[in-house]
Amino acid sequence: MGEEQLSHLPTLHNHPYLRSGRGVQKLKRRVQKSYFTRPETPTAAMCPLRVLLPCPLRVLLSWPLRVLLLWALLCPGTGKVQEIFTWPGSDLLIPIRRHLTLNPTDRGRCDWIYWYYEKSPRVWKKISQHRNCDPSDLRYFPNTRISENGSLIISNVTPENDGIYMVYIYNSTRHLIQRDDYFIHVEVPVSVPLLHVSCLRNGSAEISCRVEEGTKPNIHLSVIEGSQERYFTSANNMTAIVGSPGPWNITCTVENGVSQSEESRAGVTCPGCESQIQNKQFTNNIFISVPLSDIIVTSSCLPDGSAEAECSVKGSDPRYSWSLDGRSVSSHRRVNLLPPISGTLHCDVTNQINNLSRSINISCAVPVSDPVLDVRCLQNDSAEISCWVEIGTDPSIYLTVSGGLEVYNVTSSERTVRVTVPPVSPPDSWNIRCSAKNHISERSINQTQDACPVPLSDPVLDVRCLQNDSAEISCWVENGTDPSIYLTVSGGLEVYNVTSSERTVRVTVPPVSPPHSWNIRCSAKNNISERSTNQTQDACPDNATAPDEWDSPTKRVEP
Repeated sequence: MGEEQLSHLPTLHNHPYLRSGRGVQKLKRRVQKSYFTRPETPTAAMCPLRVLLPCPLRVLLSWPLRVLLLWALLCPGTGKVQEIFTWPGSDLLIPIRRHLTLNPTDRGRCDWIYWYYEKSPRVWKKISQHRNCDPSDLRYFPNTRISENGSLIISNVTPENDGIYMVYIYNSTRHLIQRDDYFIHVEVPVSVPLLHVSCLRNGSAEISCRVEEGTKPNIHLSVIEGSQERYFTSANNMTAIVGSPGPWNITCTVENGVSQSEESRAGVTCPGCESQIQNKQFTNNIFISVPLSDIIVTSSCLPDGSAEAECSVKGSDPRYSWSLDGRSVSSHRRVNLLPPISGTLHCDVTNQINNLSRSINISCAVPVSDPVLDVRCLQNDSAEISCWVEIGTDPSIYLTVSGGLEVYNVTSSERTVRVTVPPVSPPDSWNIRCSAKNHISERSINQTQDACPVPLSDPVLDVRCLQNDSAEISCWVENGTDPSIYLTVSGGLEVYNVTSSERTVRVTVPPVSPPHSWNIRCSAKNNISERSTNQTQDACPDNATAPDEWDSPTKRVEP
């Protein structure tokens, strides 16, 4: 502590009781020592009475009576802490309760004022000062300032301003002439109390009063015309247990240091309150509750396979909880369930008085989905036709294929039906119909399916010698769907292709010079097979030297 702080000490040697005596000098040393050991605790130096209170009794009794008397004389203004109540957002002025000497023209004769705040037990922080008629704010709180006359002003009070404040006033000779302690309570005003009556099964009732807002509310609950058995109290609620069903006259008063509110109701009773609850006819700030009873659970299946269920109960403030086979599904009175649905549906209802539950077994059929058709062509030109459904409860499937084929049905244990059909002759198409049914729905599908393609037979080659020594070479297939035929003749001849609309290809080739032979290759393809024929053919002879064997106009060669 510096010289400036030591100057705050009372000038003890000027006091008439301190001109002699070792007890007085001892007291002076104690005061100065306390000032040095707690630099932010001016209470020790300024003789606050509460500094003595934490001391052990044996220490106080050991002090001479004259020392205690001198302590009281040296502590002007020390006394009971003044309590001030305010609320957040208000503006507060903590006054100076003394006429001060403030002469700006002669600063040496001005009184000195110091304001302190107890930031933690017995630890003080200087927040404002007024020295030599010059006010200054140390801004420990951003919303505090000192006025010209030394009063402390707190603007827009916040909960952080709650606590103990002290002011020390010295005269121009630095004698302590006044000290005041203030306890500022920052409290939120109380809200209007809410009354709640819970009617119990044994004929008694719980009557409670609750406040939702307010700092340190004091609650007083009065129930007239009821045999009050006991009370229960918490921070913001008081409950009375009464042993009669009413009617009662109920009054609840809530207050704190900055506000007061009251709620009263006359003639409150439990009988007949059920109808009020069912129709939602309540009086403001009072709610009457009765036990739950008569729980009923109903359900119905919808055409799309979903279900609706409802839980009905008499009583006040019911809270619902639904589960299907242990799986939570809803917390409302009504519930919608998505397919598939099968199992145990459980409804549990609670309020602050009792609990009820009910379970039912539920199962809803799922409509069948659209059938799915699939056609697979086999190697022997036959076809496997399948029909199935992906969704649906206990489906029956019916498959019809035109051409005199039978109708196949499947039982509910099977979801697919198959049929193998022989090739269509002549190759054409099939008319297919598949339908699926269960007891709540029916779906069907119709499809025209081209016949399965027929594999190609081996190509057939034919060579005809013409009069001009050229040759006509033909290639064709007798069996097969949509063939493409490719013919190649050696000797630089081109390759000829035919489309699927033709089954034969022909080419005329000139005489080979010198007369020799042709290498012929004919291949046929479709989307499921490929066949080919290779042949070496002698060239056609000249007309002059043609042997008798060429008298025949054609010569057919099989592969």
